[in-house]
Amino acid sequence: MSEVDPPGIFEGSDGIPDRHYFGDVRSTTIANGGLLLLPPTAAAGAPCGRDYRGQAFSCAYLFRPNGSLVPESGTRVGIAPNGNFDGGDGTNNREGQALGILPKLDRVSFNVLGHLTLADAFEPFIEAKYVRTDSLSYSPPAFFQGGTLGGDPREQPRFDDPFLTDAARAQINSVRALVGLAPATDATRLSLRRNLLDLGDRQENATRATSRVVIGAQGKFATDWSYEVSFNYGRFDEHTRILGNLDKQRFLLAMDATRDASGKIVCRSQIDPTAGVSYAAFLDAGGAALANALLPGDIAGCVPLNPFGAGSVTAGMRNYLTPDTTSIGRITQFVQSASISGSTRSWFKLPGGPIGIRNIGFADGRIRFHADVPARILVLRGLLRHHNQQCDHGTGGPGHPQCLL
Repeated sequence: MSEVDPPGIFEGSDGIPDRHYFGDVRSTTIANGGLLLLPPTAAAGAPCGRDYRGQAFSCAYLFRPNGSLVPESGTRVGIAPNGNFDGGDGTNNREGQALGILPKLDRVSFNVLGHLTLADAFEPFIEAKYVRTDSLSYSPPAFFQGGTLGGDPREQPRFDDPFLTDAARAQINSVRALVGLAPATDATRLSLRRNLLDLGDRQENATRATSRVVIGAQGKFATDWSYEVSFNYGRFDEHTRILGNLDKQRFLLAMDATRDASGKIVCRSQIDPTAGVSYAAFLDAGGAALANALLPGDIAGCVPLNPFGAGSVTAGMRNYLTPDTTSIGRITQFVQSASISGSTRSWFKLPGGPIGIRNIGFADGRIRFHADVPARILVLRGLLRHHNQQCDHGTGGPGHPQCLL
């Protein structure tokens, strides 16, 4: 944090340190169990303190593992309205699996070079290479802050969410009164902010293998002539398993929880057809069609999500929200070539000398591409492309619209 001295003061200092170092900075905009951040109205003043400029801080409240709501502790620092806390019980975004530093990477590589001179006119050769990498990369877990998924209101739980305790509701209305807001109604949306550490970190477990073989022969004949013939084959394979990605469509359905006639907590879309809304509004036309096609199954299997407090996400909730997906890709290449060079000096000469030919030949190549990407992962990423497709350089090539991933 920094502060600027006004001009014209004694010895250039107002007695307030211009810079401070804080060793335990905690967030006021997100938490591992969920956080509510309410800015005070002008009439409410500054119930949660002011920054060094006199501006009012927003009031930060944390959900405990038992679902209760308490003020975030620590020393408020930084610039309003959000600022930070120095120390306290907020998140530093480094707990558990929130921070990934180094990926795991194993690499194996083989190279073979060889040739055999059987005669001047025939010298076969080979070049071969194989490289395989196994990698496991980590990304922080999914999170939401009230407007992360394009502004869909279901990202913000309702005040009558069945997972919210009566005590927490009373505390929320107490905080709303503190900051000058009217009491919440059942339909009031809560701008909840949470790191979903309970879902585990996001991982990509990928195996990539590249192989290439060139075989051929070269030689000299008729004193002044040489040739080379070769065949080149290469292949790249990729197998990527994606773990822990949040399914956006399922997440929005699960966040919209209510009780059925028997009092059981269910997804609202399972008892109210008007609540069965897909993620299509945030996708292109093709992606929207795919999201809508997946919607009936997502509603039927919907598991309501409890977003209040660390540890609130059960195994069933996690499995519904983060389906593992696997992508497979392959690229193959085949090239055949031949060339010849030489001179006619031993049997034909022009007045200016013999005719020389340098590297006359031909080459013919073909590249094929194949990818198998599950439809579900395309929705996760907000994309639509044709999956399980084959693209050929000889028939449209990778630039053809149906060959783009």
